[in-house]
Amino acid sequence: MTKVNRLIFMLFLIHIFILSSYGKDIADNEYKFAFKSWENGNLSGAIKKFQLLIKNHPESQLRDNAQFMIGKCYYYKWNLNKAIEEFKKVIKIYQSKELSDKAQRWLGDSYFFLKKYDQAIIEYKKVIDNYPESKEKTTAYYQIGKCYYEKKEYKKAKEQFQLIIIKYPKDKWVKQSKFEISKIEKILSKNK
Repeated sequence: MTKVNRLIFMLFLIHIFILSSYGKDIADNEYKFAFKSWENGNLSGAIKKFQLLIKNHPESQLRDNAQFMIGKCYYYKWNLNKAIEEFKKVIKIYQSKELSDKAQRWLGDSYFFLKKYDQAIIEYKKVIDNYPESKEKTTAYYQIGKCYYEKKEYKKAKEQFQLIIIKYPKDKWVKQSKFEISKIEKILSKNK
């Protein structure tokens, strides 16, 4: 390889490196801009900006986060069916190790608020089964208990809350689980 060819090749590599760094910076800035819209409560604007980031930077490491944030925006807009659709994309399309467990839990929450408790239980159980090390796991256990409570299946709900207390005695949901158990015991004692 001649010196000229080596020089051309090195310039080409430098050019590629600069372009890839520049593209990353643009994606970072677009994400920050979209997230700022989210923080300011402009959910529709945030959705558009996150969608644009995904479209313009399909290779960006931020696309998974952007997709997750689109789901959260729809969730907080109370468009729960659209939120479900968007959270499913995080799980199926992106398969992000950092976000799939969260998206799965938010999927359960969306079904919960749609009062589709059986489907919510299925989604929460996926958090527990598919992501055993997830920080979302105890929230999923708790929410399963809430689903059973809403379905008036009080014994199952109580078992779920007791499971949290026994299995995760230092968890953030222990205090709330004890409260839920006391509510259930009052209901069950009235029904005797």
